[in-house]
Amino acid sequence: MQSMGAEFTSSNNLTKAWKADVSLNLFRAITDARNLDATFYSDTYSWFVRHTSRVKLGAGIDAQIRANYEAPQKTPQGSRGYMSWMDLSASKDIMDGNGTVTLNILDVFSSRIMRSETKGVGFFTEAEMQGRLTQFNFTFNYRFKTTKQAAKQRRSMMDEEN
Repeated sequence: MQSMGAEFTSSNNLTKAWKADVSLNLFRAITDARNLDATFYSDTYSWFVRHTSRVKLGAGIDAQIRANYEAPQKTPQGSRGYMSWMDLSASKDIMDGNGTVTLNILDVFSSRIMRSETKGVGFFTEAEMQGRLTQFNFTFNYRFKTTKQAAKQRRSMMDEEN
């Protein structure tokens, strides 16, 4: 397999409370498995984009939106369809910064569906697969003898030492 492409990224503080990141990846992928079957070859151009927004809401709540889109691609035996999904999360520090509660909603619209078509001599398969439906997670983290900010500073100092 040979692949080549370009990635463009941007990170912007749009306001004091809103930071946005975007990543666009354009690529070409050539898969040559003609040593197995003369038809097992694909040459495809495709792309995907990812967006993340982090927003500081009132009352000490941090929110994040993450959205992804992957464009269709050719494969040696057919094609893979587009896929898109969006995740949301919100967190709030509590207990004087020693604890954090977080609510995550993964695949908000239950749209993370893998679509594919596979063709061969004497068969054709069309499939839609979804790994999981919308998922809700509520977590509580407690930091013993430290605050979130102190833990971040310690990690930052350790990273500088390495």
